[in-house]
Amino acid sequence: AAVLRAVARNFAAASAEFELREALFKEMAVAQTYKNSIGPWIQTGIIALIASYALARGVSWFVKSMKDWEVEQEMREMSQMGQDALFLVSTPVDATPLEEHRLGDRRVGSRGGRRSRSPWLARTAGALLDR
Repeated sequence: AAVLRAVARNFAAASAEFELREALFKEMAVAQTYKNSIGPWIQTGIIALIASYALARGVSWFVKSMKDWEVEQEMREMSQMGQDALFLVSTPVDATPLEEHRLGDRRVGSRGGRRSRSPWLARTAGALLDR
């Protein structure tokens, strides 16, 4: 019976001490969480910036190397064609006619000139694919 009285007397003090210790541990855990939560966010942000920069540089390097390779291939093909290579590979925009053909008052090929004779379906598909 004396032991039960001692336990009952000390229960309130022990309970208050336990609750105080528990509250301190919770505050320390929250403080530790805030300390740990900001660092990984900054680290992740820095890693994301570095990775995106590396990816952008890699893609631009790849595109540049593909363009250089394409120019090199065109030069190789032109050297195989001989002297007429520039004329053979020039596009209609690059090639200028020696004589200007006129149809009535308007030049052929200029805006508002002669209407195209290709079917409407081919013109529509061409316009869609040119975009």
